[in-house]
Amino acid sequence: MYLREYGSLFKSNSNGTFYSRILENTNRNERGIVDFSKMTGIPGVILANEITNVNELFIGGVKKVRTKISFDGGSHWRYVSPPSKDSDGNKVDCSDENCSLNLYNRYSEFGLGRASPHSSRASAGVMLAVGNPGSSLASYTDCNTYLTKDAGRNWVEVNRDAQKWAIGDHGGLIILVNDEVPTDILQYSYDYGSTWNKFIFSDHPIRILSVGTEPASTSLTFLISGIRQSETDRSQKYVLVSVNFQTIFDRQCEKGRDLDEWSPSGDDGKDRCFLGQDASFYRKKDGVTCYIGREFDEDLGSIETCSCTDKDFECDFNYYLDPSTDKCVPYSATQDQPSNCKPGEKYKGSSGYRKIAISKCKGGVDLSEPVNKECSSGGGSPGSGGNGNVKISTNMFRHGLSEYFYFNQTRTLLIRDSAGRVWRSEDAGMSWAQPEELKDVDVHRIVLDSYRSDRRAFFISGKTELYYTDDLGKSLKKISLPAQPNRLQVDPLVTHVTEEGYLIFVGDRDCDSSTLSSCRTQAFVSTNTGRSWNPILYYTQKCAFGLGASFTSPPKDQVYCLVFDVESGDQRSMNVRTNRQNFVSSENLGGDFNVAIEDAVGFALSYEFMVVAKLPAGATELRLLVSTDGRDWNTATFEDDDKIPDYGYTLLDSSSGSVFLQVFSNRAPGSEYGALYRSIDYDGTVFKLSLGHVNQDAKGFTDFERLQTIPGVSIANQVVNSDKVDFGSPKQVRTMITFNDGEVWASLKPPKADVYGAPYSCNDECSLNIHHFTERTDTNDLFSSASAPGFLIGVGNVGPHLTAYNDGDMFMSKDGGRTWLEIAKEAHAYEFGNRGGAILLANNEVATDGVRYSLDHGQTFVDLRLSDQLGGARIRVTHIITEPYGSAASFV
Repeated sequence: MYLREYGSLFKSNSNGTFYSRILENTNRNERGIVDFSKMTGIPGVILANEITNVNELFIGGVKKVRTKISFDGGSHWRYVSPPSKDSDGNKVDCSDENCSLNLYNRYSEFGLGRASPHSSRASAGVMLAVGNPGSSLASYTDCNTYLTKDAGRNWVEVNRDAQKWAIGDHGGLIILVNDEVPTDILQYSYDYGSTWNKFIFSDHPIRILSVGTEPASTSLTFLISGIRQSETDRSQKYVLVSVNFQTIFDRQCEKGRDLDEWSPSGDDGKDRCFLGQDASFYRKKDGVTCYIGREFDEDLGSIETCSCTDKDFECDFNYYLDPSTDKCVPYSATQDQPSNCKPGEKYKGSSGYRKIAISKCKGGVDLSEPVNKECSSGGGSPGSGGNGNVKISTNMFRHGLSEYFYFNQTRTLLIRDSAGRVWRSEDAGMSWAQPEELKDVDVHRIVLDSYRSDRRAFFISGKTELYYTDDLGKSLKKISLPAQPNRLQVDPLVTHVTEEGYLIFVGDRDCDSSTLSSCRTQAFVSTNTGRSWNPILYYTQKCAFGLGASFTSPPKDQVYCLVFDVESGDQRSMNVRTNRQNFVSSENLGGDFNVAIEDAVGFALSYEFMVVAKLPAGATELRLLVSTDGRDWNTATFEDDDKIPDYGYTLLDSSSGSVFLQVFSNRAPGSEYGALYRSIDYDGTVFKLSLGHVNQDAKGFTDFERLQTIPGVSIANQVVNSDKVDFGSPKQVRTMITFNDGEVWASLKPPKADVYGAPYSCNDECSLNIHHFTERTDTNDLFSSASAPGFLIGVGNVGPHLTAYNDGDMFMSKDGGRTWLEIAKEAHAYEFGNRGGAILLANNEVATDGVRYSLDHGQTFVDLRLSDQLGGARIRVTHIITEPYGSAASFV
């Protein structure tokens, strides 16, 4: 997704054959540039930026970036310690537990032309960067410039604005130049940033493009490039300025007199051993004004080899560092168990540790020695049919599953059964318990706070009270409601992106009897999590806060509602053809509303766009109005002057900066399909036909899915016999894929052979066709997973069009949909886990006694029997549940 890209950082062993994940959710851009920088001259010191709100990106959130640093080549990470004072000597307010120093990195340099962390071999331990203290990285123009001279352990603010810089004379000379506005002044320091002097380098301000010196950073001469704009004719000239600082020094430094030895020290900042070496580097002493010069190009003072300690080892392949124990533990069933290993026998396997490749230590501790392990039942090899190291727990419930939610990136999930009872598990489904406060409550709906989906949920019953949790269901609090939750199919509860206490609640009035003629909804607003409520509107069809995760122009108190333009009547009998609706807006939490758009029939917010549909009285075609700020509205236009009939539309996606819109073409029962349009302008108002005759169902759900991790790739199902469908023939559906964000579509390339190696009997019209969204019983199921880039799984068939679900087989792609292979016969429910490292399949055509899993990206599958846990019984699989972003290795 454009501007929402992230990934995982992997590190290889010494020969580059095995890779272990060392940092999750690393920031990157659409071209693959990653926020990752090594400190030149000090091996093992790395800066990387992580995304702390990954779960919000999939609902339109803007990245929140936080910087981490490693002192051992990525084995251990910590947040960067902020300075205690700013450059003016004032105390830095960073008391919050989530406050740290956050720095712009490589993504900003390559993507936006801004300064990224800079260091040099000739100035070991010295680095400059632009950033800010806080819970996340701020806008570049709101950031300041920071310097470390002890390899990242401590930082000082050296300027109150973002600057560009260059390092010379082995770190003994540093210059800063403001790149936010035109300037003619530079600042320089010859004491590693302790003091700064100003120098006018130009007779006219220039807008800085770059500041540099020779690559070794030993020179006293710097080059400044920029643009100078004429004051008379607005013309521009490129300017190159050379500044030589030789004259500010009266002599060259002498080793014994002017230089000290400095050591980067160990990871705990106390001992002098750093990655197996006690090394030191020459630096100028405090207070001296000499220059070092090129004669000291060999700036290493001394070096001694250290004995190995625990700090010289990192997690081995298939292991990760458990933050609760600080020990390396396996991701899943270990892969080094011999296939002929019998229960009770032992074998030599990985200890979970390997020596850090760049550590130079010798002797001492060796954590990498293989250890004795006991063979588990059935072995661990694929195809053995045993359960290996897989843990199974069975829980029996009296009622069926109605809905479920995982708290994102945790092991805690909630389910609501068909009797309205809520169950909670905090160990990924191994054990379950009912929250004490909800044991006697008939819960009609669970609402997960989409902006705080890692901890917060609401439990709505049919009474004038609801419960909510802020701590993953460990404790619940009760809210008194001003009315009963509405029974008119209007969303009853809306949360706010930034203000945790802001809620919109929609209840109903006078709806207890079908004979009452004044049944209506009523909307309320609270700013204190329901301790008090203010009524705002009657006859509401929908309300929402204006501020969104990506829709950032409206103020925080903005509220939008769709409301019937009536003062009385029974709302249960109202619709868009019998009663006029208006789209109304308030900037003071509903204190006052203004009609923004008359004759509205619906509105939706998707990433940075808001769309309102309008159907004027007597009209036969919908009009779409699009806004990027909620104030100014533009009428959408369609290629070839296409019209939108009042059949309706579905706003699908705008995560790539383009709006995808599905317009109904045929609403005959069983024959639904429509046209897929894509906006082609910045404002989302000019639409071009992307794909015709796209399959839909009666509710407007569309066979369209954008891959979560690969920009520009989407899959849709197309009705290929629409001319016959219009006259009553059954639909024939073919699956299409695009790799360029809807510009060009093509059918899926079928595999050459099935799972047994038998070739398909296929002609030129053959393609791979996959069952899509309109057939899913669980709308959480997707082809792809956010944590498994490039992997897709689906149920389908090879042929000219899609056949019945029960006639389908299992297919998978490992390259983002370009090529496919069959991985199993018959249709199965499926799910990704362990960030794509685990795949679970369960036959859902018939009752089954087991599931199948793969730990090698689908190359082989292991049969896992469940019948022993069920007294020999079989089960009919309805759902497979795992943590939404596929990071867990547990399935329910």
